Amino acid sequence: MNAILDTALQAFGVKQLAPTKLDLKLLTDDLGRTLPSSVAAQQVGATPVAWLGRGGDVSASGYSNHGTAFSVISYILDTAAPIPWAVYKLDGADNRATPQPKHPLASLLYRPNPKQTWAELKRQAQGCYEVKGEYFLRAVRPEAGSKAGKTAEIWCLIGQVELLPLAGLGEFDVPTGYRHTDALTGRITDYPAGEIEHVKTWNPSNPHRGLSPIQAGSDAVTAAKSGLESRVRQYQNQGPPGLLYSKATTLGDADTWTPEQANRVQQWFGSFFGNGRRGGQIPIVNKDMGYLAMGLTPVDLDVLAAIPYDKDAIADLWHFPGQLLNGSKGTTFSNMGEAGAALYNRCVLPLETVFRDSLNRWLGPEYNDEVYIDFDVSHIPELQPNKEKLAQWLALCPWMTSQDKMRIMGVEVDEKFPKYLVPMGVQTLEELIRTPPIGADVAEG
Repeated sequence: MNAILDTALQAFGVKQLAPTKLDLKLLTDDLGRTLPSSVAAQQVGATPVAWLGRGGDVSASGYSNHGTAFSVISYILDTAAPIPWAVYKLDGADNRATPQPKHPLASLLYRPNPKQTWAELKRQAQGCYEVKGEYFLRAVRPEAGSKAGKTAEIWCLIGQVELLPLAGLGEFDVPTGYRHTDALTGRITDYPAGEIEHVKTWNPSNPHRGLSPIQAGSDAVTAAKSGLESRVRQYQNQGPPGLLYSKATTLGDADTWTPEQANRVQQWFGSFFGNGRRGGQIPIVNKDMGYLAMGLTPVDLDVLAAIPYDKDAIADLWHFPGQLLNGSKGTTFSNMGEAGAALYNRCVLPLETVFRDSLNRWLGPEYNDEVYIDFDVSHIPELQPNKEKLAQWLALCPWMTSQDKMRIMGVEVDEKFPKYLVPMGVQTLEELIRTPPIGADVAEG
């Protein structure tokens, strides 16, 4: 057989490869006995996995260079962006929340700084929280004027932020300041702790810094990126590997390829199919040639089959409902509606709650905590109760007033309506004993 074909078949595992002297030396001991499989396995395929994020920060790069992570985070941020925010005050004996559109805090919700809207600032801060596990807000407080000593502007620090002091910060120590390195100019600015609001996820390794979901899920990100690279490699190489060979049956010099001839044939044939077929040209050969498709290896098949699961693993890092990533595949109107509600309950509302609570803790003392900032989700269809089921449930609650039922149903309360509506067919055992049967007085007469 052609020596080149024989070597290629051995390389692809089609033909049994006889062990060399080096193989026998590596896989046997001094007496010629085969080494245990655990020892032999270390000789082949022992290259360490190149995990992402080991020894470095992949938070921003993992978001920017990974399609699934970008889709999940941008989906969450886009969904949260239109949720309205307002300033409220509790008034009256029932502590009913009343909007305060003229309050100074309300102006921050309209224009937090001269360059951004509230939605833009919120997106920056929440994006940092989802990507890096933390965000830093800076307050600008004038020293004079009507807003002296109170927050007039809010900015989100995007570049690298370090805690001061840079060394020796214990577990229960409080930073005295923050050092910000501008992401574009590299300019370094120090800010006192009172000007910065630092919000972070829980990190058991470092209580002073947040833990990035991408950093925590670097193994899943590595697997997903490797699977994508494997698929792209198949596209760029025009499918799985194959073998080009001569069909000559004799071993004469004229019917065999020298290494130089084989290399020339490979380059010539690849010029037609390597980067797309030449338009209008047909490859012509003067020998009887064959092509042996080797197919995908079991590893390639496993990698390609695992790609959807890798996508789900990335979505799980943010508790994101995976149905929303698959378009119309395997989805129906009902489960897409359930996925939309899950998106709000598992992703958006927790994110909005963290942002709201941190702002109230940070800005509330400037106004003696007499007002507070909150978001309104009453207009979101996915979060509204099923009115039909709710009405059926309220019909089984005669102990509730009609007015309370109206409030629960979200309609205008009519105080003239009867307070209680009790089914006449319902009686207690005592009432049943005391009540004479129908027609008893007639029988006595």
